[in-house]
Amino acid sequence: MPAYRDTSGRWRYRKRITLPSGKKTRITGTAASNTKAAAEHAERMHINRAMGLVETAVEEPTPATQEVPTVAEYAAIYMVTNAAQNKHTTIDAKEKILAKYIIPHFGPTRLDAILQVDIDRFVAELLKPRKGKTRSRKTVNNILTVLSSILHYAATNDVIPPVKLRCYLKTDDAKLEAVDPADVEKLLDVASPRYRAAILLAYDAGLRIGEIRGLKWEDVNELHRRLHIVRAIDTLNNVGPTKGYKHRRIGISDRLWSALSALPQDSVWVISKANGDSLGYWTLLEQLHTLYVEAKVIPPPKPWHCLRHGFCTEMAKRGVPLNVIRELAGHEDLKTTDKYIHTDDAAKDDAIALAFGRGASGLNAGKTAEAEKRKPRKL
Repeated sequence: MPAYRDTSGRWRYRKRITLPSGKKTRITGTAASNTKAAAEHAERMHINRAMGLVETAVEEPTPATQEVPTVAEYAAIYMVTNAAQNKHTTIDAKEKILAKYIIPHFGPTRLDAILQVDIDRFVAELLKPRKGKTRSRKTVNNILTVLSSILHYAATNDVIPPVKLRCYLKTDDAKLEAVDPADVEKLLDVASPRYRAAILLAYDAGLRIGEIRGLKWEDVNELHRRLHIVRAIDTLNNVGPTKGYKHRRIGISDRLWSALSALPQDSVWVISKANGDSLGYWTLLEQLHTLYVEAKVIPPPKPWHCLRHGFCTEMAKRGVPLNVIRELAGHEDLKTTDKYIHTDDAAKDDAIALAFGRGASGLNAGKTAEAEKRKPRKL
C-alpha cells in the first residue's frame, strides 16, 4: 500500500514484498521527517536492505519549508473550493460569518497556531451580552461550524496535522415541537384555499417551506396521486435542489388532494402569487403566523417547520417504521428523524397504563392483577 498517515498524524509505510528466496514478508516503519516523501524514501531503502541490495548513501529528502497560511488566507481558498459546492444560502451565510466573526478574531493567526484555549476564549466572547441581548448557543455553534470546517479542510489537504480541537457548544435552545392535529384543524378553518394547500403540504406531506415554494404542477402525479419533490427555493429566491440533494416521492392524502384540486393551475408553481410567481419566503412566514393568531393557536418556535415535525410524529404514533418516515421526510439518517418525533403526556400516560395499569385520570385509579394477588386473603 502507498505511504499513509496514521491516526496520530504520523506518515508511515507498510508493504508486502517477495524476497529473492521466494519467501514473502512485510516491511513497515516511519521516516525521520514526518512527510509523505520521506516515508516513501524510507520504504525504498527498507526494500533494498531486505533484498540484500547494495545500499548507496542516499540522504533522506529534505522537505521544502512551506509557510502555514493564516486563517484569513486559507478561508479565501476554502470559499472558492470546498464551500463553492454548497447552496447559495449556505455560501452567503458562511461569507457573513467569516466577515463578521471569524476573520476579525482569527484572521492573522496561522492555522496550526490555534489552540483549544483560543477557541474557548472566542466562545466566551460570543456569549457575552451585547446591548442587553445574548446570542443563542445555536448561533454560536453555527459560527464554530464554519471555523471547524476550515480547519478540517486544511488538515484534509495536509496543510496542517489532523485537528483535535473541540468546536461545539452544548445547546440550551427551546426544543421544537409538533403541531397538534386539533390545532392544524383550527388553522385550516381560517386559511384561504392557497394557504390551506400550503399547510397540508407541510403537515400531510412533510415538505419544507423551500420545497413548498419550489413545487410545480408538473411534480403532481395525478394518475398515482404522488408528489415528486425535486427542488426548493431558498430565502434569496434561488431555485435549487432539495436539502441533501435527495429526490423523494410522497403519496397525497385525501384532504391534501382536495386542497390541491381547489387551486387554479394558471401558473407553473403550485403555491403562487396572483402574477404567477412563486410565493415569497417572508410572505409565507408572516401569513402563517397571522393564521396561528386568528385560529387562537399559540405559534410554535418555527411555525412552518413544526408542521413538518407533526408530519413525522403522527406517522410514528400510527406505527410507521422509522426508516420509512426517514425516506418520506428526506432525512440523511435516522438520528435526524428521531428528533422530529415527539411524545405528548397522553401517550406517556397510556404507556404507563399499558405496562402497569395506572389510569390516566390519577394515581392508583386502577389495580393491576399483580396487586390483587398481593392482597391478604380472608380466612
